[in-house]
Amino acid sequence: AQSLVELFMKKMMEPPRRLSAVLPGCDPLLEDVLARALATDPAKRHPNARVLREELREVLSTLDDDEDEVERTIVAD
Repeated sequence: AQSLVELFMKKMMEPPRRLSAVLPGCDPLLEDVLARALATDPAKRHPNARVLREELREVLSTLDDDEDEVERTIVAD
């Protein structure tokens, strides 16, 4: 966007980029949860933070538990 107004219009009208466009090789389940959380249409988003948290925990439980390969993040703590 070239201006603040254009930025807000994009935020309201265009879906955000998929996580894989920014982070190739990311987990597809995580990408789906984040896409839902960032959906432009409020009806497509999680109904509340608790539901989002539970979906993130489900994704985390499917990831490899090997501590050497898992980078600690706020989601993984």
